[in-house]
Amino acid sequence: MHFLQRLLACLFFISIPATAVAQNQDVIYAETHAEAVNAFDASYSASLIAVAVYPYTDVVLYDLFTADEVFRVTGNTFTATAMHFDAAGTRMVIHYPDKTQVWDITSFQKQAEYATDFYAARDFSFATATFVSYQNNSLQFKDLNNAVVKELPYADAPARLMFSKNGNALFGLSNGQLRYVDVQGNTSQKTLDIKEVSNFVVGDAGIAIQQTEANTQGSDVRLSFYDFSGTAKSEKIQPKTAFQTFAARMHLFNDELLFYESFDKVVVVNSNGGEDTFEFKEDLTDFKFVKNVGFAVNFKNRLDLLDTDGNLITRLYAKTFMNSGSYVNPKSERVALVVDSMLFLGDAAKRQPKQISLDDGLANAVTGAEDLIAFATRDQKLRLWDLKSAKERVAITTQEVTFPQFVQLDPSGKLLLACYPRADKIVVYDVRTGKEKARLALPQEEQITALDFDGKQLVVGTQSGAYAFYQLGSSGFELQRDYAPALSNAITGVSISGSKVAVSSLGRMLQLRLDQEAKVTAEDVLIGHSGFIHGIAYDATGTYLTSADTYGDIHFWEADKQRLVHRIHLDSAWVKNLSLHDSLYISSSGPGMITGNFYNPLVYQKITDPKPELLVQRANTNAIRKLVFSRDGKLLASDDGSVIKVREVQTGFLISEITLEDNTLNDLAFLKDNNTLVVASGSSVEFIDAYTGTSKKFLDFNTRNRSIHQVESFPDLNIVVGLNIHGWHYPLLIHSNSGLVMGTLEVNPAEEKDQQIINLIISPDGKRIATYGNKYIKVFEINEQVQTRQVAVIPRDSPDVSNQYWNDLMHFNAEGTRLAYVEMGSPNRLKVLDIASGSISYETTGKLSVFGYDGELVGMVNSNVRLSALKQDATTWERLQSEHEHMDLISSLAYDPINTLYASADIWGNIITWDAETKTPLWELDRFANDIYSVDLNVQGNVMAFNAKSGLFLFDLQQFKIKKLEGNNYPYYGAFSKDGSLFFYRNGKDYHVYRPENDKSGLLFKPPVAAADASGSLLSEDGSVLSFKNTKTDVMYSYDIQNKALLGEIKLKEIPGYLSLTVASVTREANTKLQLQGTALKTLGDSLLVFNKVNYTPSTQQLSVNSKEHFINLKENKEFLDYKIKYHTKLNAYSDDGKYYAYLEDFHLKIEDLERKELLYDQYIQDVRIVDGVFTEDSKSLILAFEDGAVKIMSLPEFKVTHTFLGSTGQLSDMDFKNHFLVILGGDNLIKVFDRDQDYKLLYSCAFLEDGEFILSDEEGFYYASKAAREAVAFKKGDEVYPFEQFDMFYNRPDKAIRNLVSLGITDSLLQKGYEMAYQKRLSKMGFDEGMLSGAFELPTLELLTKDLPATTNDAQISFRIKAEDRAKNLDRILVWVNDVPVFGAKGKSVRDRNIQQLGETLTVNLASGTNKVQVSVVNSSGVESLKRTFVINATAAMPQPDLYLVSIGVSKYQNEDYNLKYAAKDAKDLMDYVNERPEAYAEIHTHNLVNEQVTTTEIAKLKARLMQSRTNDVVIVFFAGHGVLDEEMNYYLGTYDIDFDNPKKNGLAYDGLENLLDGIPALNKLLIIDACHSGEVDQDDATIDSGLTNAKVSGKRGSIVVKSKSKQLGLENSFELMQMLFSDLRRGTGATVISSASGLEYAYEGEAWQNGVFTYAMLEGLKSGACDLNGDGSVQVSELKTYVFDKVSELTNGKQNPTSRKENLEYDFKVW
Repeated sequence: MHFLQRLLACLFFISIPATAVAQNQDVIYAETHAEAVNAFDASYSASLIAVAVYPYTDVVLYDLFTADEVFRVTGNTFTATAMHFDAAGTRMVIHYPDKTQVWDITSFQKQAEYATDFYAARDFSFATATFVSYQNNSLQFKDLNNAVVKELPYADAPARLMFSKNGNALFGLSNGQLRYVDVQGNTSQKTLDIKEVSNFVVGDAGIAIQQTEANTQGSDVRLSFYDFSGTAKSEKIQPKTAFQTFAARMHLFNDELLFYESFDKVVVVNSNGGEDTFEFKEDLTDFKFVKNVGFAVNFKNRLDLLDTDGNLITRLYAKTFMNSGSYVNPKSERVALVVDSMLFLGDAAKRQPKQISLDDGLANAVTGAEDLIAFATRDQKLRLWDLKSAKERVAITTQEVTFPQFVQLDPSGKLLLACYPRADKIVVYDVRTGKEKARLALPQEEQITALDFDGKQLVVGTQSGAYAFYQLGSSGFELQRDYAPALSNAITGVSISGSKVAVSSLGRMLQLRLDQEAKVTAEDVLIGHSGFIHGIAYDATGTYLTSADTYGDIHFWEADKQRLVHRIHLDSAWVKNLSLHDSLYISSSGPGMITGNFYNPLVYQKITDPKPELLVQRANTNAIRKLVFSRDGKLLASDDGSVIKVREVQTGFLISEITLEDNTLNDLAFLKDNNTLVVASGSSVEFIDAYTGTSKKFLDFNTRNRSIHQVESFPDLNIVVGLNIHGWHYPLLIHSNSGLVMGTLEVNPAEEKDQQIINLIISPDGKRIATYGNKYIKVFEINEQVQTRQVAVIPRDSPDVSNQYWNDLMHFNAEGTRLAYVEMGSPNRLKVLDIASGSISYETTGKLSVFGYDGELVGMVNSNVRLSALKQDATTWERLQSEHEHMDLISSLAYDPINTLYASADIWGNIITWDAETKTPLWELDRFANDIYSVDLNVQGNVMAFNAKSGLFLFDLQQFKIKKLEGNNYPYYGAFSKDGSLFFYRNGKDYHVYRPENDKSGLLFKPPVAAADASGSLLSEDGSVLSFKNTKTDVMYSYDIQNKALLGEIKLKEIPGYLSLTVASVTREANTKLQLQGTALKTLGDSLLVFNKVNYTPSTQQLSVNSKEHFINLKENKEFLDYKIKYHTKLNAYSDDGKYYAYLEDFHLKIEDLERKELLYDQYIQDVRIVDGVFTEDSKSLILAFEDGAVKIMSLPEFKVTHTFLGSTGQLSDMDFKNHFLVILGGDNLIKVFDRDQDYKLLYSCAFLEDGEFILSDEEGFYYASKAAREAVAFKKGDEVYPFEQFDMFYNRPDKAIRNLVSLGITDSLLQKGYEMAYQKRLSKMGFDEGMLSGAFELPTLELLTKDLPATTNDAQISFRIKAEDRAKNLDRILVWVNDVPVFGAKGKSVRDRNIQQLGETLTVNLASGTNKVQVSVVNSSGVESLKRTFVINATAAMPQPDLYLVSIGVSKYQNEDYNLKYAAKDAKDLMDYVNERPEAYAEIHTHNLVNEQVTTTEIAKLKARLMQSRTNDVVIVFFAGHGVLDEEMNYYLGTYDIDFDNPKKNGLAYDGLENLLDGIPALNKLLIIDACHSGEVDQDDATIDSGLTNAKVSGKRGSIVVKSKSKQLGLENSFELMQMLFSDLRRGTGATVISSASGLEYAYEGEAWQNGVFTYAMLEGLKSGACDLNGDGSVQVSELKTYVFDKVSELTNGKQNPTSRKENLEYDFKVW
């Protein structure tokens, strides 16, 4: 395909001899002239748009909805200057500079042509069929036959002439005077007594005129209404919003409404002076009001047809009038391009395309099949060309006047269909002969606007929104489905795929079955796009669907799932015809654009890629304004004012993170499809796919000056209510499918009137609405027509009082009979309104509350941070219990009736989900868990500093180790030295220095400033001086780093002539004098704040001003002033060479030349604000960060944006540039590092969790994570989110994640090689090879059929049904885990003997008390596992106190006495004694002690039967102390009494044999402890042992094998150890936690002083003393035991013995003592 792409590009460069411009690398465009729309009109009745584009002389008529070319008026000398359709849509008049034409547009025949003087004033009356023009000082009237019927003298040449609607009156404007001519009567003409008329427009029986009056305040425009006699019908009106005084277009509607053009808006004024505006984002140059449509708006470079809400209907670009179309056969790699009358043919075998001249120009699109193309030309011919022979096969002459709007070859290339909607016919031709094969007469009442034909099936769509289905048989077309209503707007796209069809219209698509009874349901509708969808096509399989709209958006869908998976946008084009094969092909675009076949296969690869998406789990980082559950209980979305986070309800997994197109987030709600979020953003409403985060539809309300602050959706209607809380307009009713505003919601039907509606909610059944007004609380019943009937009203206690924290102030109960609301006041009151009686049934001091489980109320009563519940008919509130209560005010509450869950969030961003029945948390999200305050990178790029809640950290990017410094983590005051080798930081009030190279730190100096008062760490340009500021006194302290001496104390508020100085940089002169550079502040008078960039020398108090003065007016509105000051302080950047200064002033980005004190750049920043900016160190670029997360690179001194990319999801928190590295910290706490020298390529992203745990990933999703951080990794595939284990084997690739760092020399390639080796070792252990994990293999599929699994159950068991299938292999086994413990053992439940590829199975599992994470998967005969299905259930059933099963094995005496140990048997007995001494910890204790000669494989195997007697909640501990031995093949054995140490396989206990004791037993709480050498397991390729322990207490070592290392050359100790560190073991073994006393390269030590093995000593000592109970709660969890013992053993052995947890159960932590 690569050559094909080059050929396509070549075709476009050849075809248009001009500069080609690529936009978004999507489409190639070519410009020829400075084209501009010169004249236009549109008619709904005719369904036509007529356009003339300068410098072309043709007038083209397009279909109003399809934008297909219908007819072309040719043969003119000049470009048309004006044109008009009649009201009936049967005729049109076209004015040229030298003539006027009248056309019948039913027959498309010219009726008359009138020659005129050049640009003479003229008009045509459709009512009387009369033409008038000014010639030779007279008005000449002519009929359709060009005969003069009247001639009247007219002294002054008129600038304009205009007939009345009935043609009986004519008005002319000459020299500011308006003259009336009675065309039919005897009174020839009179001058109206109206002075200085600038412009006028004539209506049915009246006129409106415009005058100009200079005025010191407001507009100079004056508007008035008159009747035909000149009598005023209104006062002179001074409009508030209309300011354009010259050449403003005017349109009078029904003599009452005047549409008036004013720069970027159309102002509507009525005769009483009432005013409304329609605003457009660009300056319009002309407009026309089109009845039943809206506006035709001319922007010169394009013409937009819009409805009255600003929705785009059709867009015509003024690039060229040459039609173009293309076709590609991906099989043969042949391509054809037609541009007007030129045909270009190319293929892979020929280096240059062939160019062929056609007899006439192309009419509309090109169609193709195999190596054949077909198209229509304007000479009424249908042409078929063979791409292989490059010859025309046949040219079919038609007799039609209009062009075929649709030409289509069937997929086989045997039939050609041509559709002529204006002639109501479809004709099918035999391609081989060119003969007509079939003809279909279309109903005259149906205007065809779209069709698709597959050779047998034909589906047509109509302007009315209906569709029809025909089949082509031997006798012609047979109607299978009559013109059935499908969509309420014109159908503009159709695509057939086998027995299904997709039809598209305004903002949505509909998928229908052709082989089933026609039935349209809401579930069949795909909501997407903001405009009409013209391009629509299935891929070859019918799995994926692509669609394109008039705004330039192209969407890609999983058709059956209705999932929007990808979206691209074209800046200056929209697509009419496209196809989706191995790539996306565009064959034609909207009028005025030459569009090439543009895309490479990446887009198709992206949407069909089976690989999942990597998700790094993150908490919210801002105050949460709203939480909302999807109605099916699967998703929970949160709104924090700038970012939406969508999470899986059961697990809390982050599914998508969404920023909006205009970066403002007011409110959100789920639509009834449960997949789509509707989001309010002030001037817009956006519809977003909740799973993918992709925008489906963007509704811009700027046109009507509407603003939406809250949204609510109905559970049973396709309607969204959009609320403006300021009362600017009534709540809007928005059709969620099309995006059209249907009207407003009546909220003041009775005498109780509200000026504002602060909050609006809909009852769960959709039958009632409640409004929280500024005066009243009201409840309405609402019917299917969305008509309201007020059923309850109660006045508010505190009228006009609102709040800034809560979006929702009310909540209905499930039945809609009661309404809880917050009455704002001091204190706030919680009230419950009984709707039937209209009275308050309950009241208390309280705040936000919701109805929930069993009708109870849950809310904030007597606390801002705690929730309480009030059961029905109760009087006492019961508190919800959680280990972590909310940090501050709870800002949102939600209830999920499906899972019976509550969700609460606070103004810090913390979220808790609660089990509604037990009132305990299901999961919690700590806002600070991964919160990063700031980040810094040293100049080499090999050390990163960051500060988080848990401390101040350095991240070594060479060895990927984290160092926690004992310093101030917040605020962060650290700085790297200029050479990057040192890091300076504060610890309390003192400054310290740390050297990463040798891991040493020391005191730097002790400043006399309290820690709380110190701010900043600023290094001088040469790095020799460190400065910081005392915020309390505004004194800056500067220290000589080398001598640790104070250089000076600079008083920043005593700068000559200024109030204060903000220091940006410090320079140390040769004479040791310090010079400060920064921004100085002063006031001018009492109203202006002045900023200057200055240089200041403290020792001499010399000051020089380097910049111009910049002002802020202090007398502006305070709120706006605060906003303005905050905004303008975001950018204050100086280039290192001292030349440039970048800043913000009056919402303009400005860049000054400081050397010449000259303003070089001044640009208004529209829509999205700048939040940060830095210069690169070479001063050649300015890097700007925007509030939506975008980053732009501006080159200097060209001031051109060279790069634009997304730096963050949401607003950036921090940005810095070091050497050639751009470092960005996003509001999502993700750090991204880009490389300027590689065209700002993303090198890596990293996230940090508590205690410095890290995740580092690349653009492809490969990651490197520290062990505990892996749980913050998840994967999304389609609708599902999976924990990291599911795809960990493919994506956990440290060797790939660090590739960019290795290529830059930051990380050693030997380390990368070691990581790769460890990865390969891991695959080998798992029984895979890398080829199996390429992402191209097909997994078995598994579906969880039980859909109503509860979130909470009182049962001890749960049953569920699964369905599994593998298309290629037999299914082998079912795997089920509860809290990572395999229910059926490590090998699962076998189904191998069934020899099946499909199965349905009901599974039953026992549940543990509390949270149960249940996972299920299937494995096929090749060992390939399906995606795991996961659900979480909270078990509340009363469980008996658990039993303890302890198996304690110790071998001190061996048959081979040379290997005897002192304390191993004693270790086992001491542990058993400790347990037996504490029987109260368990209901019953079962001990099984084997020592010395009792320890044989036979005796150990017998223990399995006893452990099988355990119950789900019991605890099983297996302890082994003794030797660990490796055989010649490096397999690991535990030393039994009779082991043969020379051949351990004989009688030795294989490690798997010990672990098998725990496999498949009922107990979920399993712990395996091994106190033996090599218990960490060594690598048979890479083992080595170091026995250099020098500790007097040591008297023995357990184990004795020494193996030569093969891995020293990699700088690694052991690749297996590396494998354990880097990767999770996918087998998850028995589900036990395995604690090993020593790593695979160490001995396990014992000694006299301990009287035990050191590991057992540390464990028993910690248990007996209580030191293991780290949190002091009176019990010891597995995690506490590990932490204490690991640290203690390392301490006792001087780091020579380090226990490991080799197969860690990642989910389950349980109590052991």
